[in-house]
Amino acid sequence: MGWNPIVWVQTRLAGGPRTLAYLALGYVGVLIVFTSITYSLIDKSAVGRADTIWLMIVSGAQALFLLLLAPSSIHRAVQRDFQTGMIESHRITPMSSLRVMLGYLVGPAASPLVLFGVGLLAGGYFSTRNIVNLNSGAPLTASLLVGGWATSQGLLLILAAMLCGISVLSAIAVQGGKFNIMGLIVAAGFLGGWSVVIAVPGAALLSGVMGGSVLLSTIFKGSAIAAGPAVLTAALLQAAFTVLFLFAAARKFRAPDRALFPLDLSFVLLAMWGVTLVLGMALQTPSPWMRNAFDRLYAVQIGSSLLAFMLVAIFTNAAAAADRLRLDRAAVFDRRLARGAALRSAAPVVTGLAAMGLTALLIAVADREMFGAHLRVCIREPMAWTAVSIAVLLSCWVDYNLCYIGRAYNAKPWLVVLVAWGLLKVAPPIADGALREIMGEIYGEPWSGYGFLTAVSPVGTLLGAFPPTAELIVGLVVQILIAAVIAIIARDAQRRLARRVTRTATADASQADRSASPVRS
Repeated sequence: MGWNPIVWVQTRLAGGPRTLAYLALGYVGVLIVFTSITYSLIDKSAVGRADTIWLMIVSGAQALFLLLLAPSSIHRAVQRDFQTGMIESHRITPMSSLRVMLGYLVGPAASPLVLFGVGLLAGGYFSTRNIVNLNSGAPLTASLLVGGWATSQGLLLILAAMLCGISVLSAIAVQGGKFNIMGLIVAAGFLGGWSVVIAVPGAALLSGVMGGSVLLSTIFKGSAIAAGPAVLTAALLQAAFTVLFLFAAARKFRAPDRALFPLDLSFVLLAMWGVTLVLGMALQTPSPWMRNAFDRLYAVQIGSSLLAFMLVAIFTNAAAAADRLRLDRAAVFDRRLARGAALRSAAPVVTGLAAMGLTALLIAVADREMFGAHLRVCIREPMAWTAVSIAVLLSCWVDYNLCYIGRAYNAKPWLVVLVAWGLLKVAPPIADGALREIMGEIYGEPWSGYGFLTAVSPVGTLLGAFPPTAELIVGLVVQILIAAVIAIIARDAQRRLARRVTRTATADASQADRSASPVRS
């Protein structure tokens, strides 16, 4: 059964070696038939262009196999094992959790990997033919194209490994539920993926932009997306995130009741994400394809990167809130644990300070040619930095308390946090912009109230802080009031939790006493 029994079992469930061989032969047959028809119908002068087109078709198929079929197959395999109870037998096996996760990462994806291997050879074949540069008409050497093709497919494989790691983690987290995170990722990509990549430059390093740029810049000389140091950086970051997701899935596999990312792993995730955002700002913003017609692009990119960092910081705050809740329960019987519970409240402070450090780094590494004049204003505004720091710390504190409230009341903490996160951080700037447009259309002049609603969110505070405006103070006051209300609710939830635990313990003790007392005749 090899070094990993799960790989063997999942491969057999996919049909076994014979089915995989038939699948590979069928794919080869389809390629031969359709390429033969294509070359028989075109003129000899258009063969080079046809080779290029077929290379792009095979590239699209490769992305389909690895980025959609492989993660979906993994999710279905984990879901099936939860439904059949096989996952429990895996938990009691002597295999390590990480080895189990590696089995799920490779075994269910056997069919897509076989198709990918066939496509890899087919793309190499088309790369060795007489492919003509469509921009200049100069033929490209086969070695250059084969190298570009192999590099792009290697980057695609690394990206697919990261997405498969996400699929394994999400499937273990929902314990075989029907929710498939890949559908959400694909929908987000189609609805606004390119806008996200431009607004959050670090997101480009974790997307398929870098891998696709290698092949595009090889075939189409002078492509707007040129390969460079960002390509290697993207590959290393994606590999690092893959390892992190597998470790998180392995921990969740053994302890399904714990947080998705325990406190230590959540800090690692946050640090890696922060590094990604900073490197994205440093490597991507100077690129020509990043020079978009966004209004105040510098502010949009820095503000969106801060927002993305705070979104990932929810994992840290959620893990700290879960630990705080567990220790609060135990502290009802042992007051010595209360200090450890209180220390968990430092997590939102740490994430808030990290967010401010990230903002300073983003401003420091931003393209000076694009942002120079604005950056000098940012650096010389201590009042603005104070306002932004207060807003960010309050925001992280609110997220932490919302996670605690959701768990204390046995609600769905992630649903509570995400809804509140959208209402308090994302909705105000969007609603303010919509109101400005509506009022402008109605009255034919700029709306005098624009800016007050935007300043209610921490990102709105950042966007309006350089230079500081009157709206900034009003927005900060509202944020302080919101944080105070949520803190009061969290404190009440803590007291209710203590009373509930005490009542439950008293009832259990009374029941035990009645059971132990002699039965009177």
